[in-house]
Amino acid sequence: MQSNDDRKSDLGPSVGSPMNRRQVLTGVALGAGVAALVGSPAAKAHSVASGVYNVKVDGGAIGNGVADDTSKFQAAINSGLPVYVPPGTYRVVSTLTVASRSFVMYGDGPDISMVYFEPSTASNFLNFSGRGIDQLMIRNLGISASGSSTTFHDTAINAQWSWTGLTHHTVPSAFIENVVIGQNGTTPRFNCGIHLHGGQLCRILNCSFFQIREPRDAIGILITATTDGPPGPENNACETQVVGCYFLFQGMGIAIVGFAEGTRIANCSFVSVIRGIWIDGTPVFSGSPQAPSYYGLGAIFIQDCHFDFFLFGVDAQNVWNFMVRGSHFLLETGAVSGAACIKHARTNSPMLTGSENALYTNNIFYRNDNTSTVVFGIYVNGASADNRMKDILIDANRFCNQPFTHRVYLDTYTTRIRVTGTNLGNAGQGATLDLGTANVVDSPSPA
Repeated sequence: MQSNDDRKSDLGPSVGSPMNRRQVLTGVALGAGVAALVGSPAAKAHSVASGVYNVKVDGGAIGNGVADDTSKFQAAINSGLPVYVPPGTYRVVSTLTVASRSFVMYGDGPDISMVYFEPSTASNFLNFSGRGIDQLMIRNLGISASGSSTTFHDTAINAQWSWTGLTHHTVPSAFIENVVIGQNGTTPRFNCGIHLHGGQLCRILNCSFFQIREPRDAIGILITATTDGPPGPENNACETQVVGCYFLFQGMGIAIVGFAEGTRIANCSFVSVIRGIWIDGTPVFSGSPQAPSYYGLGAIFIQDCHFDFFLFGVDAQNVWNFMVRGSHFLLETGAVSGAACIKHARTNSPMLTGSENALYTNNIFYRNDNTSTVVFGIYVNGASADNRMKDILIDANRFCNQPFTHRVYLDTYTTRIRVTGTNLGNAGQGATLDLGTANVVDSPSPA
């Protein structure tokens, strides 16, 4: 885990700075391939001669959107060199498998270096085999679910690493930047855009996800920890940052499941989604030895994001050291009953031993209609007298436009929650309901 000072320096635009990119690449023996990514004159040829495999020049890919270029891409991957995808539209009809320890694929931009994925059955586009890889970099590509099949594809980039027996895999750094994942036409669509499983020090920057499948279990970015080992540095999905990404027309923008400690999400937009961000820190470990106690998922930071949603903007359970700051929430017309801008809950899991420790501050909440549907601004929900939500500060938030049923709702099983500088309004505007035990409201504005 990084210190708090380090975390602050990582948030925001500085994440994509050249210094941090160099850190991501530290220790990777990519030679001239890395030089190509940073614009070295020696790599301008983009060919094997310069240490880069060009899928057209070296592999013979056609790139006209009609010819099957699957074998050409697989040969490029098998070369072990960084793979360059020049401008074109490439048709791939089956999963591409990466078995090497380092992998780089890059194009000239997601609007001109395009891959249409057209498998006959539900499949991942890019899959990683074995114990995983040490470094992963994908930049400047467009990946679209395509074809006439009505089958929904699985995952566009399926980056999973595992913990096996007594051999822990020190998880690699992934760097994915300026990648657009969507669909070409009405069907099919991907079920998931990017799945990072067990990754540490990963960065997903300035990526867009369009019309990932809309049911609630479909996800733009899925971040998970390994489930067959106890929480620890070998099995966590730690210190992942998602910055400047855009999610449009899908079931869920980002899902974080398991011990994905230190995840930061900043400057992202979630537009017309059912859930913006779903976070579940419920213990799921099945391996040995089991952890004797578990605090839930810790250190999740959400900052400067926009949510335009129908059910939950941020939906978190069993999460501690949790912050939602400086974000804008718009609950759409047609919102589901029970919808909330921020929902933070705790379950009765016997392994959970920690308190929640959360901060929701400087957020703005809008509702886009004035129906009788029951909706919440901030909803804090404990599980029982022994599993309370506690130690939460709700500060300097603003509610605007149409009234919420409850602007801030604290259920009975909440303790040591303080509400300050937040306009709770009168009862007709959705004042705080049921302050629970030992909670404090410090003279909020009535408006």
